[in-house]
Amino acid sequence: MFENPGGLYMGALTMYDRQSGSFWSQISGRAISGKSVGRRLTQIAASVEPWSTWVKYMPNGLVLRAGAYRRGSDAGRPTMQLRQGAVIGVTLGEQSRAFYVDEILERRIVNAEIGGHPILVYVGPGKTIRVFDRRLQATTLTFEMTGDELTDLETGTLWPPLTGVASQGKLNRQSLVRLPAVIVDDWAWRSFYPESSFFPQYGR
Repeated sequence: MFENPGGLYMGALTMYDRQSGSFWSQISGRAISGKSVGRRLTQIAASVEPWSTWVKYMPNGLVLRAGAYRRGSDAGRPTMQLRQGAVIGVTLGEQSRAFYVDEILERRIVNAEIGGHPILVYVGPGKTIRVFDRRLQATTLTFEMTGDELTDLETGTLWPPLTGVASQGKLNRQSLVRLPAVIVDDWAWRSFYPESSFFPQYGR
């Protein structure tokens, strides 16, 4: 079980687990001191998004505190505020790349690659963020926006961008694999991943 000790490592927050007495980097997920030093946590896909968005696309999802918020309402809830220079950081194996949130928000999507691995980066209303693997079986898909839906150019299938599950077309009900990503200031990402590429270039 982790807690926030309030300490910094390379200018970024850390986490502490009582079981091993180790401190961990929040950005890289690596233990930086204690019995677990050198180990790395497995990163999973997660997101911060408006409550109304979560309820719409995950109506049967679990809520940490039942009854805490009105169903379908964002009343009284703060929207996600990101500072100028915030990036979506993605690592695949030993390769990493960062995408400026505001840039992707203007474009809505970017078909990109990390070390030859095809990915899709999406930023929607409320700065809801998704990163998907563009490979489906033996095919690499290329996406564009059609209204509020994704369309792949290879088959014309429609994909809701928040679920990644095809809703209409040749690939109906097929699912894209969602990839983990972190939202962090560009300078912090560069400190931990100095060899990372940026989209567009670092510092713009």
